[in-house]
Amino acid sequence: MHCSMVKFIVDAEQRTMAYRMATGINWNYFEGSLTTISDIGPGGHYLGHPHRLEHFQRAFLNTEMFDNNSIKQRQAEGGMEINERVLSEAKSLLQVYEEPRLDEAFHQE
Repeated sequence: MHCSMVKFIVDAEQRTMAYRMATGINWNYFEGSLTTISDIGPGGHYLGHPHRLEHFQRAFLNTEMFDNNSIKQRQAEGGMEINERVLSEAKSLLQVYEEPRLDEAFHQE
């Protein structure tokens, strides 16, 4: 049997994205978001508002392997395609892998 570590990692990234989409919109912070509109007023700049800064990281899904850069930006950063990025990640994961130890009682009969 053969398993591609690259495909395994890409599949895990896609599973993460699918799970995030399946959970739907989180409305828990909606009231606070509406409050920012009245705090700032018409023509204001909401991007630096404390509410937005507090919840920004949870609002978007930034995966480890996929990027949302333009082709020009990706080429300026070295032009590394996803297969290359994932292969590099797989190699680094395998370098630090430690085989899990079984409980010693398992070997005793």
